[in-house]
Amino acid sequence: MQFNAALQLEPRCADAFNGLGLCCSKEGDLDTSSRCYKSALALKPDFYFSLYNLANNYYLQHNYSEAISLYMRAMAVAQKKNHKVDPDLLSSLASVYRDRAMAPGAITKDQDLTRAHQFYEKALSIDNNLPQAHAMLGRLYLDEKRFPQAEKELRAAISLKDDYSYAYYVLGRLYLQKKEYPAALVAYHNSLKYENVSSYKQDTASEMSQLGVPADISDHFARGYEAMNSGDWALAESEFEAVSGKDGTFAAVALNNLGYALARQKKFAEAIESYKKAIAANPHGQPEFY
Repeated sequence: MQFNAALQLEPRCADAFNGLGLCCSKEGDLDTSSRCYKSALALKPDFYFSLYNLANNYYLQHNYSEAISLYMRAMAVAQKKNHKVDPDLLSSLASVYRDRAMAPGAITKDQDLTRAHQFYEKALSIDNNLPQAHAMLGRLYLDEKRFPQAEKELRAAISLKDDYSYAYYVLGRLYLQKKEYPAALVAYHNSLKYENVSSYKQDTASEMSQLGVPADISDHFARGYEAMNSGDWALAESEFEAVSGKDGTFAAVALNNLGYALARQKKFAEAIESYKKAIAANPHGQPEFY
């Protein structure tokens, strides 16, 4: 490894220790990585990148207090040098406060949640194009039952990253709590579509089971969305048509998607009729959820 070679030539090179720490972190060896960052900081106490990276390691190891302390030190270093504070650092700091607040036996929950809000908002005031910050702030609002604010932040996250499985998952939870089951089903399906981690997929499937959707309806929706994503509009038409008259609760969603599939095949008259039926089935619905 080049960083080891650099340290043999110059044992007091903080940059080499920091680089070696990054390599160990990417390999999953957080303990060795942390020792490298500490060696860098012993040589250069105000080394911003090692402070930041060591804070990230502590966060991953659920050592929240140390992570907060180091993020704060890194932020102070940036401010002392009149550098712009990294919004990703602020978002990470907010996440640490949020996770500490949610940990079992949390003794500073209210204060930590307040700080989490403050740092997510500060990060977004610097750079509003941070999908993770929007999604995490949306999750905070959801936990507080502040549904309009949660929805706004989650949709902002998805607009910035349209394959953001976690944002779709939280959006599904929001609609589940609001008893808007068709919208919840769509959000959960989108989450499953983009999620790569099997354990997270299981969590999403578990949440979907609370909707009480018959398996055949859920399967039609799943196949219909897959067909839409692949551009197989005839198959999408078939799948959503099979659901459109089967359950009144989900009829509007199915009819809206059926209309879209018909329109993509230039069956415009049929598409218009399908859209009209969707509106009649749910006159106050929000089609962008479908």
